[in-house]
Amino acid sequence: MSIALLKAPALCGRLGCSRAHAYALVKDRLLMRPIHLTQRAVAWPSNEVDEYIAAKVRGASADELRDLVQRLEQARTAPREVAA
Repeated sequence: MSIALLKAPALCGRLGCSRAHAYALVKDRLLMRPIHLTQRAVAWPSNEVDEYIAAKVRGASADELRDLVQRLEQARTAPREVAA
């Protein structure tokens, strides 16, 4: 499975929102925080964005979205199995 990193313009294009609205969602914990690529550059993993969009399409409530965001962010730091 290939995971792309979406910079803000690509994320906003996928979500259909402005950059300011995307960051407001992040502040309200309704969208995942971006990962830092460099000191000034950030991006969102495409697999997380896909799950977020699927939840929105299903009609997830704000509480359900917050739970999803928390789960996705926790999964970033979870230990992963190494393929042999």
